[in-house]
Amino acid sequence: MVKVLAKLALWRTILPASPAGALKQTASAQRWKHMSDAYDYFKAHAIAATQRARALPCGRDKQKQRVVARVYHLLAREAAFAPNVHHLNEFRAAQRLERQVDSRSQELA
Repeated sequence: MVKVLAKLALWRTILPASPAGALKQTASAQRWKHMSDAYDYFKAHAIAATQRARALPCGRDKQKQRVVARVYHLLAREAAFAPNVHHLNEFRAAQRLERQVDSRSQELA
């Protein structure tokens, strides 16, 4: 009887008794780490810019937004190898282009 209870206790530690327990366990764990370096920062910008480009209608603004996303992605890849402050000029240029696209899309709307 003790062996059966021990096996049951072991099974409960591997799998929770209810699905709600599983949700509580996974919900408490952090899925994404905090932005700690330039790679995370540029990657977040690249993902956001790609999503904005997907939302735009076909045309010049969509092409510009895709270029912005590509620049952010390249900056993230370069920042993954070594930290470098020289990427800030490219980052600022990409931000200016992104603001230009946003202002044009707001004028058209």
